[in-house]
Amino acid sequence: MKKGDIIKVDYECWIKDTNKLFDTTIKELAEEHKILDDKKIYEPNIVIVGSGKVIKGLDDSFLNAEIDKEYEIELKPKDAFGERNPKLMELHKIHELRRKKIEPMEGMEVEFEGRKGTIIRVTGSRVRIDFNNPLAGKTVKYKYKIIEKAETDEEKISAILNMEYRGGEDFELQIKENELNIILPLFCKTDLEWFNVKLKIIY
Repeated sequence: MKKGDIIKVDYECWIKDTNKLFDTTIKELAEEHKILDDKKIYEPNIVIVGSGKVIKGLDDSFLNAEIDKEYEIELKPKDAFGERNPKLMELHKIHELRRKKIEPMEGMEVEFEGRKGTIIRVTGSRVRIDFNNPLAGKTVKYKYKIIEKAETDEEKISAILNMEYRGGEDFELQIKENELNIILPLFCKTDLEWFNVKLKIIY
């Protein structure tokens, strides 16, 4: 692969110390290891190689990878999810969470003040929340396989649409010389998500 290639990748992410599966694109594997997320769509991820949209070590590995070959890599925190930052361990008043209809419990994952974190302690009227990435400070192992690479202009544009917006496969593309027309499906007219991502797709 080279920088700028658009690929589809199946992967497994394991925590080395515990040999625990943390994330995967494969539904059967998620079910087997009891991490299935009903809100997640399990399918190969679309990635632009070298764009920095995935962690550094994985992105770098893609540059030396080939289609339909299986790879396994081990990544230290600096090339994965970074070291833990003590400043991201924050103490908040319990009534601040209850105002947002969150009844705090230790181990609960929450979205608070626009950030995702994990409640690690509830004591009296205060709650300690860890806003570090759950994999920060950990060595991880990735097993992955590149399923395919977008080759034609149509495949590349369709992949970008699907990467940024669920339902991209329903768009009609008309490419003529240096002109591209994207014909939107009707549901886009009332979909707030489309209004939020369309400028990102164009630029």
